Amino acid sequence: MEEKFGTHVHILDWALHLNEGTPHIHERHVFDCKNNYRELCPQQEKALEELGVPLPNPDKKKRQEQQPQADL
Repeated sequence: MEEKFGTHVHILDWALHLNEGTPHIHERHVFDCKNNYRELCPQQEKALEELGVPLPNPDKKKRQEQQPQADL
């Protein structure tokens, strides 16, 4: 994952589901980036922006409802 996204994405946990029609994995992850004090903090919107993932509606003002979406 680090080759694709750098060091901004960290896997928290994952679970393999075999009890449904199609085996699949659920993954939880966190995005981080450096804050104003150069400390790493979990900041999904800023980290995805640094990775080049655009906001879903770039003309709208940034708000909590407009979270960037990424297909990992």
